[in-house]
Amino acid sequence: MKVLHIVGFAEDQGGVLSVIRNLQGANIDRDWSHAVWVQDLYEEMRTPHLDYRFSRFARDGNISPSLLLNMLPALFSLRQLLKRESFDIIHSHSRGTLPLAVLITKFLRRPVIFTNHNYASRKGLYRWASRQERMHTVVLTRNMGRYYGIDMESPMTSVISAFCADRFFDEPLVQRRTCYSPESKLRLLGVGLVTEWKGWHTVCNAFNLLTAEERACVEFDHWGDVRDPEYGQRLEAYVREHNLSESVRFRGATDNMVAELNKADWLVHPAIMDPFPVAVIEALSVGLPALVSNCGGPVDMVRPGESGVLFEPDDAADLAEKIRSVIRGEVSAMPPKKIRESVRHLSASQVATSYYDLYSHVLTSGRGSH
Repeated sequence: MKVLHIVGFAEDQGGVLSVIRNLQGANIDRDWSHAVWVQDLYEEMRTPHLDYRFSRFARDGNISPSLLLNMLPALFSLRQLLKRESFDIIHSHSRGTLPLAVLITKFLRRPVIFTNHNYASRKGLYRWASRQERMHTVVLTRNMGRYYGIDMESPMTSVISAFCADRFFDEPLVQRRTCYSPESKLRLLGVGLVTEWKGWHTVCNAFNLLTAEERACVEFDHWGDVRDPEYGQRLEAYVREHNLSESVRFRGATDNMVAELNKADWLVHPAIMDPFPVAVIEALSVGLPALVSNCGGPVDMVRPGESGVLFEPDDAADLAEKIRSVIRGEVSAMPPKKIRESVRHLSASQVATSYYDLYSHVLTSGRGSH
């Protein structure tokens, strides 16, 4: 089975490509291969390597007039590719490829699987697209389906969660500490792109609300690429202005995330409406509990009082209070092994089997219809 993933990205960043990499590397006994359709200026920056198909008309981003005007050239470019090379499955990802996915179903008369990785504002568009003939919609959770008003009982709708690489479940479990002091600080870890919707300013604001004595007992290290340089500069300026440099550090990218997870005591994920953050799954898979925003995908992953703590979205005061509770030992979490087992169903092997079953269904059912 040969799968073409439509993403249209210009850069090797973000969770969608991580999902495809994890699908490719999933430990399942299946004969399948994956190719990824990207912009012609795309340059791979991460491993493992993917098999790419390039086009000057591949696009992603917010749905706008300029993106829609590009759809017909993109469709023609894709049609030429499909004439040169045969693919069994077309799997579209990301919001900017949704209009192209609909065009493929209507003009090329090919079934398309569209995985929705976002909570977007144009709910009606996603709901309309899910009703189109030959369009198979995948949402990450049933809550996401309800958010868009998609018919979750339709045979053309599936729930398949995000997931992390199998290798995280084979790594040694973290050795989490439970007593914190200036000599043995609570080590908080942040992972993800430096961009405003990820909410890293909430962490900075929370640290500023801690007393000097409390800050002496805790530190926060963030690892991730800078997607929004202006936002990154504002974060750094805030840290300097409020004398937080000894407590809050933005480290940049890392190629050894497991090592950083093993240095930490808790993960912090403050994003607002993050659909299903892989970083949280990775942390839980090695037994690290998580402080997460009470919205979006983390709510479906973190069990309060067992594998983590929820705080109110974009509420620095609430996050600061939750950090105080951890420092004071008022928050408990399950042993690392039990935290790992709570998300084992989100390993690449298990989730990839669900995708393979969907691919097989689409392939054998032909055109597909509602």
